[in-house]
Amino acid sequence: MPKSPATIAEEISDQMRKQGAQALTYQWKDFYVATGRERIKEAFQEQLTHSLAARSLLIAYGRAAVVVCQDYNFNPVKP
Repeated sequence: MPKSPATIAEEISDQMRKQGAQALTYQWKDFYVATGRERIKEAFQEQLTHSLAARSLLIAYGRAAVVVCQDYNFNPVKP
């Protein structure tokens, strides 16, 4: 059975905390495993986005990777 967006968000948040990471990247194949899903629909993506936002995390779905990062300026651009 697929994991709920809230469960996945909690697992991602815990993983970031354990690694001391400000961002995580997943290849799509690894993201499918992490979510326990074979297909990822737009509705699920929206629900996961909201569950992560509640934990001050952002998610971006790229062509080659999925990126999750903390929602603060952890690496500011230098002038």
